[in-house]
Amino acid sequence: MVANSILLGISSLAAGSRPFFQKGVLEKVNTLEFMALQIVLLIILAVIVLWKYNTFEKVKNFDSKTWIFFFSSIFVSMVSILIYFQLIHKERPALIIAIFYPLSIIFTVLVGWLFFKDKITVLEGIGMVVIIIGIILMNYKPKVEKPSLNQAFGVPF
Repeated sequence: MVANSILLGISSLAAGSRPFFQKGVLEKVNTLEFMALQIVLLIILAVIVLWKYNTFEKVKNFDSKTWIFFFSSIFVSMVSILIYFQLIHKERPALIIAIFYPLSIIFTVLVGWLFFKDKITVLEGIGMVVIIIGIILMNYKPKVEKPSLNQAFGVPF
């Protein structure tokens, strides 16, 4: 249990720092180039893993439903990553992460409920509301009345 907690902490630290490294790369290449570089590296890694675990035989036996889910997951991942990189390039990475990951939790629960008949418990519903409130609070910028020049210099009129 402790080892899993440590691994979860390391994973969270890596995930939290990743956007800052990505933004550093995105200052040198555009979003599509960066995405292409990552895809090439992921394909190489995937082939190594498939070869090591002899998974090619399993893949050959996929039925049509599995192939639809497979390609759908690739498509939605690419759209998500493309938008994510665009936002990281234009905005503060910490702000994007503060919105992106919690919203993906909510959408995961809702997609499971809508399409896969997953049940949403009361605590999960409350958790989603808390996440939404947190996102609103993090992005709330109260209107601050800027003082006029007269007020700034103490002129009474």
